[in-house]
Amino acid sequence: MKKVYQIDVDCAMCARKIEDHLNKNNKIDSATIDYAAKRVFITSKEELSIDELNNLAHEVEDDAVIFELEDSKKEKIFGVYELTLLIRIIFSALLGVGALLVDHFRSDLPYVYIPMYVVALLVVLYDIALGAIESVIKEKDFFTEDMLITVASIGACCLMFLGTNAFFEAIMVVILSQIGELLEDIATSKSRAAIVDAIALRNEHANLVVDGEIQVIDSKLVNVGDIIRIKVGEIVPCDGVLYSGEGYFDTSSITGEFVPVKTKEGQEVLSGYKLSDGSVDIKVTKLFKDSTANKILELVQNSGAKKPKATRFVDKFAKIYTPIIFGLAFLIVIVPSLVLTLTGHNEITTLLGETRNVWSYFLYIGLSVLLIGCPCAIVISIPLSFFAGVGLASKNKIVVKGSNYFDKLCELKTVVVDKTGTITEGVFEIVDKKVEGLSEEEFNSYVVSLENLSNHPVSKAIVKSINSSAVLEVKDYQEHQGLGISGVINNKKIAIGNKKMMEKYGVSVDELSKNETVIYVCVDSKYAGYVALGDKVKESSRSFVAAMKKHGIDVAMLSGDNKNSVARVAENVGITTYKGELLPDQKISELENIMSSNKGATAFVGDGINDSPSIIRSDIGIAMGQLGSDIALDNSDIVIMDDDISKVDLALRIAKKTRNKAIANIAIALTIKFLLIVLSLLGVFGSYTMLVSVFADTGLTVLLILNALLLFKSKIK
Repeated sequence: MKKVYQIDVDCAMCARKIEDHLNKNNKIDSATIDYAAKRVFITSKEELSIDELNNLAHEVEDDAVIFELEDSKKEKIFGVYELTLLIRIIFSALLGVGALLVDHFRSDLPYVYIPMYVVALLVVLYDIALGAIESVIKEKDFFTEDMLITVASIGACCLMFLGTNAFFEAIMVVILSQIGELLEDIATSKSRAAIVDAIALRNEHANLVVDGEIQVIDSKLVNVGDIIRIKVGEIVPCDGVLYSGEGYFDTSSITGEFVPVKTKEGQEVLSGYKLSDGSVDIKVTKLFKDSTANKILELVQNSGAKKPKATRFVDKFAKIYTPIIFGLAFLIVIVPSLVLTLTGHNEITTLLGETRNVWSYFLYIGLSVLLIGCPCAIVISIPLSFFAGVGLASKNKIVVKGSNYFDKLCELKTVVVDKTGTITEGVFEIVDKKVEGLSEEEFNSYVVSLENLSNHPVSKAIVKSINSSAVLEVKDYQEHQGLGISGVINNKKIAIGNKKMMEKYGVSVDELSKNETVIYVCVDSKYAGYVALGDKVKESSRSFVAAMKKHGIDVAMLSGDNKNSVARVAENVGITTYKGELLPDQKISELENIMSSNKGATAFVGDGINDSPSIIRSDIGIAMGQLGSDIALDNSDIVIMDDDISKVDLALRIAKKTRNKAIANIAIALTIKFLLIVLSLLGVFGSYTMLVSVFADTGLTVLLILNALLLFKSKIK
């Protein structure tokens, strides 16, 4: 059983601790927390109650709250917690400055300014210190970010015993750290809100028509069969069909088509469409939670359930990185101090010409290293980078269902494509027709009556192209996967399909020397003629193949259509590896052969209907979203909503850009931290080393968060 929840948690490190703790529970098979999207993904044998989950979370973090998705509200950027923290920061700063002034002008009154320093420190430190203690007691984890700050600030106060008054610095360290957390929280929340708002296609309210009157209700309360009215400029809240009226819809948010589409009664209207002209009523066919726009947004927000390599690396890295920082700080304090003391050097002169006690100086530097080493910048920015990448893809009508698929795209070596509806438009036209043993009218009525029951693009094209109003009753209708369709009309067994379908009914037909798709017809096992259809190649198909070759990626075509038609299309777009007349199981077999000989990842691109088995079997299943969007969204890893196959190249470039952004953030963070440690050891910052350290770490975190958000704002052609 899989379920998704919302979570409120103070920091990315806290989220990681809760995730680790949930995964230790016997009732939970796997748990993943996406801090960027504030989501918890639980897989368990039986559903756990919210109280059970919160109790587990509170065993690690008392302030964490897990709740149902439907209970989640629009995230507040600045709430009660942030306001309270700001008041604490201001009070601590004022009291600390007051103590500093007393210390400076009346140094003979330590019983006045020392208590003032202590109170000022406790006001901003108590929650951090409690968090550090809880981690030790509950999780037996000493090496946390809270512990880094607690040890550094208390250690700075202890310098007074070595002749250095660093009380004010200790207070400022914690104040800057809390300001940093406040800025990080605001920046992360704004980034998350900006990404979600930009890709949100949902209308939270609906105009319900009841007895001719309009009632504005929450879209979640709309039921299947209800009639809702859409006014000019409004977004359709739920999928449905046009019930009355007609109008032009802007479908660009779903399909990418910027030319408004005229829609008439009976035609499908998807949530996310915007009415450009007219006023229409829609009969709802899907609940709000099941509608296309809601599914797309949920898929984007839930993409963090599958973590990419960079995020998994950071998770593992953080577990060993913090102990290393503690160890490094300890060595910095002990080793040079002992060496210098044993060699008779009790004092050291810094680069700035200051003379300091060696133990006081290196303890100060060691504490500064603790602050520099806080891993928060890396832990926050990496998952946020991938969340921004998923959002960027969504803005370009590419729905990526998991951040991990960016990794697989970067490893892509072969793309296998279907023909109909993928490389071609899937819009067929009859280019030739032959009738034997029947009148033209009989042939047309049999074909239209049977094909009218199929959703295949070929069937729709035949019905559209053959002008026949004589639609007859069909009994015992059957679809023969990869072969064709059959049924009984006027007590006659009608079969329509490819050459193999005819052989199944004992009918021998000649292989027509045509490049088109040929559909044969037999009546009571007697040949009755054929219909030949031509399918237009998409304009984007050639650029897609060329782009893949430029990336060094092979392209192969596997299709159920006749060999001549497949060969014509393949040669037209520049594909050299192709096979036709494949049944679904044969297509899977060919796909597996390609995958076994492929050193990298293999993607399969199809229309999401007949190609579902191949889409599921491949390393990366990519579906064209307009044709059968439900199946595409359910079975694929990536959905191209506007059916533009050149978007595969765009998805690949977004994946590489996202991965590079994540790697760059890791490299920037580690480089700056390394430089700060070296400069601190050299004494470049003098008595301001601790302040510079915490300020630089906070600034770095906000910088990397903004850098991640820039990915979402970037434009890719």
